[in-house]
Amino acid sequence: AAINPQDSSQETSQAERRAARAAAAEARFGVVQSPIQLNTTTETQDKVIDDALLSCVQDDRSALDLLRLANIATPRDLAHWRQCPDILRDIIQDNLSNTDITIALPDTSTLGSWANAAALLLHNQPELQDFVARPRLLPSSS
Repeated sequence: AAINPQDSSQETSQAERRAARAAAAEARFGVVQSPIQLNTTTETQDKVIDDALLSCVQDDRSALDLLRLANIATPRDLAHWRQCPDILRDIIQDNLSNTDITIALPDTSTLGSWANAAALLLHNQPELQDFVARPRLLPSSS
């Protein structure tokens, strides 16, 4: 099979465009993210999802518990809240009052930055769009 040099240059230009888009998004949102390594032969889907979400919330594990109160289990779920982080905060606050979890509720701008980080992550790694999470119980605080 002959190798078409145009194919190689197209791949390079796609990679350059992807890098330029990532740099522009990082400049706009102020978020720098390293790629999540997707090796499904050695990592479970849940770990990949948790790692992706942790990268969106600056490695704050308690933030994952807060997000789960709003049924957010994947970066795609979180990215959907970019336009209305105030509503997300209300949902978390309502659900937090029904538990014995004592975690500080983040402000609206923090929730918005997490949602923007999730959108950026999905833009840079579209394969994460295909991941779905299985329901998991929150750890009890007793």
